[in-house]
Amino acid sequence: MMQNVVMKASPGRIIDHENVDTRDNQKDNLREATMSQNCANRRLSSLSTSGVKGAAWDRGTEKWIISITVNGKRHYLGRVSTEDLHVGAAMYDEAAIKYFGEFAMTNARLRQMESPLPPEKETEQRRKGRKRSVFDAFSVDCFDKFQMGN
Repeated sequence: MMQNVVMKASPGRIIDHENVDTRDNQKDNLREATMSQNCANRRLSSLSTSGVKGAAWDRGTEKWIISITVNGKRHYLGRVSTEDLHVGAAMYDEAAIKYFGEFAMTNARLRQMESPLPPEKETEQRRKGRKRSVFDAFSVDCFDKFQMGN
């Protein structure tokens, strides 16, 4: 892999792409990481039904289970209703920052990385079956204020 040519990782460590773009192998975008740190710095799965990192649907309680995995161990953070899924996103973000620091790919960071599509592209994406994020209903400004505790 190209990143290994650009940088040589220490034993037991791998090279991580800070901006999660694996095609961007500029030295200032590459850093050494543990496997757990590298796994933390990932985008939301395309299979996500919630649009929130760390959320999984529990059919038994009909609520979202919020959890985070650190070094292969899952940590339970709580359960939230669909209406409170933004609270679950904040729970995950807080834990991600606690456990992964600069390697944390938070829901807030994912939201910032999204590029708004022109209306015709949005319609096209919807026709193709793109799952909409729970945050599509909220403005970025409201989400940012929630993150800041205001």
